[in-house]
Amino acid sequence: LGDTLDNQVGVSSSGFATAAGRPVIRGQSGSRVTVAENGLDTLDASDISPDHAVTVDPLAARRIEVLRGPSTLLYGGNAVGGLVNSLSDLIPTTALRSVSGDLLLGADSASLEKLGAVRLRGGNLGGTGLAPSPGGGSLNWTLGGFSRDASDYRIPGNATLGDPNSATGRLPNSYNRSTGASGGVSWVDRWGVVGLSHTELNATYGIPSEESVFID
Repeated sequence: LGDTLDNQVGVSSSGFATAAGRPVIRGQSGSRVTVAENGLDTLDASDISPDHAVTVDPLAARRIEVLRGPSTLLYGGNAVGGLVNSLSDLIPTTALRSVSGDLLLGADSASLEKLGAVRLRGGNLGGTGLAPSPGGGSLNWTLGGFSRDASDYRIPGNATLGDPNSATGRLPNSYNRSTGASGGVSWVDRWGVVGLSHTELNATYGIPSEESVFID
């Protein structure tokens, strides 16, 4: 998540290899920056230990918001440095007329990474337009999933600066393998919206040790 936002003004990544990268906003990190999903705090271990991965993968998001300043007061005192909100739209809030979806495929030669993500959305609308028919509401659903598999990434020279006996060509313990699945349903009617969703994330990743890498 941190690498995804790294090019935004005032935002950087804590940078613990490819998997553990928590957003840093204007130099503030840890418990001063809240990471949320659909407005709810993720409450993961990366809040107190930056070498843990954030439990939100960008492949599962439709949009990512970065909030700074007074607008963060709506999310509590822990967002004093800023807030990163991942929006997945798992619970449709408008009636959907047909099935639509998105597909993403990618690869990375440096780490031999292969990734893919798919998202489907649909509904059963009893009328025309984007509003339920007078006789009833609309049942809507979303399904999504992703998979990421990356090996240790390629580096020039040795893993430890000045040590010819250290690993050469690839940085040990920098791999990242993760999968995720999500789904949600909602009922949209003239009186409002009701729905529920479920998300699952499984990740196995490495953290290069302090003895393995030195930056000159």
